[in-house]
Amino acid sequence: GLQFLNVLSGKTVSPAGNADSYSIAAYGSRDGKYVMLTTKDPLKKYEPVDATKPLTRENMRVIRESSLQVLDSSFNRLGAGFQDHLEVGVVRASFSPDSNQIVTLGTDGMLRQFDVQTQQLIRSATSPEKDNVHMVSANNDTIIFGNQLGGLAVFELKTGNFIAKREQAHGESVKNVAVSPDGKLAASIGAERGFIKLWRLPKLELQVGVFRVKPYPK
Repeated sequence: GLQFLNVLSGKTVSPAGNADSYSIAAYGSRDGKYVMLTTKDPLKKYEPVDATKPLTRENMRVIRESSLQVLDSSFNRLGAGFQDHLEVGVVRASFSPDSNQIVTLGTDGMLRQFDVQTQQLIRSATSPEKDNVHMVSANNDTIIFGNQLGGLAVFELKTGNFIAKREQAHGESVKNVAVSPDGKLAASIGAERGFIKLWRLPKLELQVGVFRVKPYPK
């Protein structure tokens, strides 16, 4: 199973549910306040119907857990999980730059925007990127996509429209996208050659300078 260690307190924590049989992704917020855990399949717990008897197939019930959970800096779970992800897995997820919101791309092809503290759904929209989406980064209600074809796109959840597209932003798959704390810039990196490009948001205007990450020595 998956566990996280707080190096200061020595406390460990495991996500809710039977984590042994699930692929779990973890995301940290920029300010270090939260850790987000996601799974592509909703988590399940098995409990006995009659607590006085052993857990068997006949004496068993399934308790669903959200595929999206958030822990605080002490690794305590916030709330009961995000109810909108009880039945829907998470493909990609990201904190907003201010760490107050989360955006997810669900296995049903829907984008969802949540408030971290209340865990309430703010808005949702059908994702314009499904089969080839590689990374989703949250800039409040603006979503930045990077895909396996090397393209970038900025999508506004509120209106459901694209603000900007760059189909040949990179000549290879986009490995990652990150948004600056003030939400004015985005950085993207290619998966193979390691070129990093800086873009001014929301129009994806390429800024002066292209940087390359040197490969690790063999």
